[in-house]
Amino acid sequence: MKLFNLDIERAILNSILSDNTAFDKINHILNANDFYLPFHQVVFETIKKLLKEKDFIDEYIVKDELEKEKNLMKNYF
Repeated sequence: MKLFNLDIERAILNSILSDNTAFDKINHILNANDFYLPFHQVVFETIKKLLKEKDFIDEYIVKDELEKEKNLMKNYF
């Protein structure tokens, strides 16, 4: 059984969105499969993709990208 803590997963994602440089600090340690919740996996991958393309992202940019890719409401809840 895989141990998980959804609050920590949310905190990691929120930290990256609050300070994009946080991604550089954890990118070599974490990958999408380290997240238990499939939605968090998708959000992490989306953040990773966007940070390769842009200098700055926030929750609105990530939400727009998820909606564009039709991933926002795909049975993740």
